[in-house]
Amino acid sequence: MTLGAMYLRGDVVSIDTERATGLFREACTENSARGCLLLGDAYHQGILQGEEEETIAYRHACEAGANLGCLAAGRAYLGGRGVGADAVLAAQLFRRICERGNAPACVELGHLYVQGEGVPRDPLRATDLYTKACKLGFDEGCLLASRSGDVLPPRE
Repeated sequence: MTLGAMYLRGDVVSIDTERATGLFREACTENSARGCLLLGDAYHQGILQGEEEETIAYRHACEAGANLGCLAAGRAYLGGRGVGADAVLAAQLFRRICERGNAPACVELGHLYVQGEGVPRDPLRATDLYTKACKLGFDEGCLLASRSGDVLPPRE
């Protein structure tokens, strides 16, 4: 994947986006989490075209263990970007990596609990998730967890 990234950025070698994305696609086919994540990013950045393919690449990255792939796939399913909107699946993806300590996923899942989208409406559970994100060092979680809008001190 390093070689693909080098081709994409033009580091040491000439920029060759076709070669770079080919390497990402090949690595993704071989179940490389990083390869799938970089392939999804190439779609997201408009280097390649296809919203559905972007979501599929991120989903493969997620299944291969990339937290950022789960986060991107969850957001795509939530918004129906290239795939049918599926808040239940989005919640599952966010929950999976929130449990692993991914603070942005905890915030995303908290939003779903506030709205009752894909999960039962539960503002207390949302606050718990925002607090977890805060304790993980994510300022947005602190702001959302605090009833007054102030950051919750101290972080544990």
